[in-house]
Amino acid sequence: MTKFDFSVNTNRFHNDRYWTFCVGSCHAALALRADYQAQLKKTREELGFERVRFHGLFNDDMKVITRLSDYIPLMPGAKKVKTQSFYHIALVFDFLLSIGMRPFVELGFMPTALASGKRTAFYYKGNITRPKNMGDWEQFVKDFLTFCFERYGREEVRKWYFEVWNEPNLPFFFKGSQRDYFRFYAATARAVKSADEGLRVGGPATSENAWLSETRSFCEKNNVPLDFLSTHHYPGDDVGLPMFTLRNMLRMGLTALRNPGDSVDRVIRKMLNRPELLPLVKRDSMRKQLEAARVKAGPLPLLYTEWSDNPVCTAPSHDTAGAAAFIVKHAMDGQGLIDGCSFWTFSDIYEELTFFARPFSGTFGLQTVHGIPKPAYHAFALLGRLGDERFALPVTHEPIEMAAFKKGGTLQFLLYRQNYCEGTAAEEEVELRVDMPLKNAVCRRIDRNNGNPLAYWRAMGAPETLLPGQADEIAAASALREMPLRVERGDGASVLRIGLADNDVVLAEAEIDENVA
Repeated sequence: MTKFDFSVNTNRFHNDRYWTFCVGSCHAALALRADYQAQLKKTREELGFERVRFHGLFNDDMKVITRLSDYIPLMPGAKKVKTQSFYHIALVFDFLLSIGMRPFVELGFMPTALASGKRTAFYYKGNITRPKNMGDWEQFVKDFLTFCFERYGREEVRKWYFEVWNEPNLPFFFKGSQRDYFRFYAATARAVKSADEGLRVGGPATSENAWLSETRSFCEKNNVPLDFLSTHHYPGDDVGLPMFTLRNMLRMGLTALRNPGDSVDRVIRKMLNRPELLPLVKRDSMRKQLEAARVKAGPLPLLYTEWSDNPVCTAPSHDTAGAAAFIVKHAMDGQGLIDGCSFWTFSDIYEELTFFARPFSGTFGLQTVHGIPKPAYHAFALLGRLGDERFALPVTHEPIEMAAFKKGGTLQFLLYRQNYCEGTAAEEEVELRVDMPLKNAVCRRIDRNNGNPLAYWRAMGAPETLLPGQADEIAAASALREMPLRVERGDGASVLRIGLADNDVVLAEAEIDENVA
């Protein structure tokens, strides 16, 4: 049995809800889909995310620059005939603002018409090369910002963030060296500031907390604008995971292909997912990364513009309570260290590798392609219920942890048992002793039987395609529910007893009984 003795006299601090700063999305063109828009609107209304970040704002599928050669490739001189348009970006930004969100603007990838090469990333072919002519790129950025000012007004655009590229430390995302990126960053940041000094620009948007000190140093030495530092982190980055060699991926892929009945998403999962490496990931992995990055950032705002429980698309944990427990622990551990973050991603409407249409494919989203809230979605819903005052309890990294809050006349206790390597450990009872009389206690749970749509889908026989009404049925059956919680009282104190198995999350709430002296 785990025991917590809680005193209401513990110091409190402001619960800043930094995790609502932003949420991630697949590439910008998907924001033109009706189902994407419906899911994002729901996410905004129910979870309170303030911004959305996506790759590929300048991809060719957004039609920012089209050339006659794109349609008539053999015509002499056709490449020189160009049309620049931000029409599709306007459709996306208009929608975001209409639902009370703002874009977190990732400046990339490179329009083919401006690119120095043909190397692309992902199913949607984002061009990852530098501009052929830096002056043309700078003018393009200025034109884009002029469009934003004219359509949305300078005061609105000054509230946005502009991030230069995505993960330039990975060859998959940027064709060039660190020095190349810094030159590109400097030109881009200066173009942004030349349009308006009041705009916020930053980077380097690296994976694995890389280049933070180097970016600060470069910008300070060369008088380059840097309003914030951004990077990405996932569990195990601190021990060299989950980057895999191409040889290993190919080996695993060839093994997976021996089963001709496998679907595309299952083969990709076998190629990328490495559950045998999870024992190397420590429970304090993310906290340690945050502490190190905070030191490197110094006085600059530190933004984590990607984070999740696993960096692998199709990882099974994305659909399970394991993701919920991770989100809750990381949100609690990061308070006071991060100025803002962006969970990757809000929806399984996502197609970096391809589009996975199965109801549960392990894709990154908080919601399935059908809009069914996953345990991760419910985790953010529980975080959204928390009061503005958090009790200053120590960060422990024990198997079972607790965070406590005050919301008016109610005490809230958020308990979680986060475990990367979910086992078969028996449920353990938590005894929470509070030095105050409580009444009317209730709880909400995320576990194998609550807030877990995957279980209901499997009970249906795991259909590959849902019939009309089945998505709503699964969502309703797995919705979070308020359940009564018994309060044991005596000697002016109260005891709550709560059971937790691996990766269970429980939010217990109880009113302070003011009628007891």
